[in-house]
Amino acid sequence: MILMDQAALGKDGQNPPWTDDLNDCLYDNCSQPDYILTGGLAFNICQIRWREINLIPMIVITALVQIISFSIRMWSLRVRRRKLESGDIAITLAFVILMCWIPILSVVHHLGFYKLLWNLRIRELDTVTKIFFSWEMTYALSLGLSKMSITFIYFSILQGRKTQIALWATQAMNVLVIISFIIGIFFACQPLPFFWTYSYDIPGGVCPDIWNGSGAYTALNILMDIWLILLPTQYVWKKLQNPRTRNAAIAMFSLGLFTIAMTSARFAAYRRSINSILSGDLIAGYFWNDLEVTTAFTIANIPSIKFVLQKHLPDIKEHASRLGIYSTKNGVNPSQKQGVIPNSSSTQATQATQATQGTQDTQDTQGSQRRKDVYII
Repeated sequence: MILMDQAALGKDGQNPPWTDDLNDCLYDNCSQPDYILTGGLAFNICQIRWREINLIPMIVITALVQIISFSIRMWSLRVRRRKLESGDIAITLAFVILMCWIPILSVVHHLGFYKLLWNLRIRELDTVTKIFFSWEMTYALSLGLSKMSITFIYFSILQGRKTQIALWATQAMNVLVIISFIIGIFFACQPLPFFWTYSYDIPGGVCPDIWNGSGAYTALNILMDIWLILLPTQYVWKKLQNPRTRNAAIAMFSLGLFTIAMTSARFAAYRRSINSILSGDLIAGYFWNDLEVTTAFTIANIPSIKFVLQKHLPDIKEHASRLGIYSTKNGVNPSQKQGVIPNSSSTQATQATQATQGTQDTQDTQGSQRRKDVYII
């Protein structure tokens, strides 16, 4: 079965032709240990090219994004003096689950799975596949909870009986998608231990993985994301009259397009890993899973991030301006550069009066504009 020349490599040097023979052997009469040992021998003899992927940057960067965005959300609750609501509880549960990814990925990295699949000992491979099983569970839960939090945000800003009914239907659909994935992964392989067992043989084991592998789960997630964009967008288009405010709100809701892109990339990486013997292709699945969930999780926290920025940016600008006013450069007071006469009290009084009148006019104009528009974000 093992070829000793260039034919063993195949066209691209990454998916040699004998992988199909290995799979046929596995489903016919080969044991799991024989499959792994034969594959490792063939891989090393044919010197298949592979690339080493470091998991540490992915673990650190995505974890920092999750921690920072969640911390900002909790800080906004404190500033607003608001209790935890349904959306906050959902995102908190998602955060707790996401923090479990750090030890999960750390174990995978420690075992060396990111280097070369075939160089793992069989019992280590059992550990990695068990970790992958738990990873899939946490992936579905954290992604679903993040979208649940987004939907709860919509409840507070989208009014109308029909819209509220549509939101409840969306929430129910999201819950069903989560449950379907969890049930589906338990039936991805039959019997279930065949999913993670390589150290001993399980006769008759198969892994059809109909739900996730067929793309049904991915398609439902993409449809959910599209719906979560269209529903608030059409509401905003009808309710908001100010084009600038309306476009800003639509742009905010359209952030869901990033989640759609991540979901599509995750499924493409997953399908590629099924037909690949390279651990790098399998790690790509971890990578896109992490990006997909981190994107959805961050989007769920965007309103809180926006609130905190709007509240504290003026303070930062004020402090910066004060530093500019009272700082001196080359012994010259900045007020003198601007032509301000410190001792002219009448000039200062006139400027103060004009500034007060201008502020009142601006506030009246803004107040009138607020009465025309409904601010939702």
